[in-house]
Amino acid sequence: PYQNNLNLDFLDEGKEYTATVYTDDSSLVTGTNVLIDLITVDSEFEMPINISPQKGMAIIFSEKLP
Repeated sequence: PYQNNLNLDFLDEGKEYTATVYTDDSSLVTGTNVLIDLITVDSEFEMPINISPQKGMAIIFSEKLP
């Protein structure tokens, strides 16, 4: 598997974001086998990336509103 940390220092400093993380998970009993996680992050966060062979991952960052 591919493992690394994604440095989020490209996000605006002092703001919080919701990271919506989509990953392939063949253990799920769904039509798509996609796991969706919501994680609160900021520019100082290092997001762990773990991708199994022949699988994928997508991340959408949305600014959290006050």
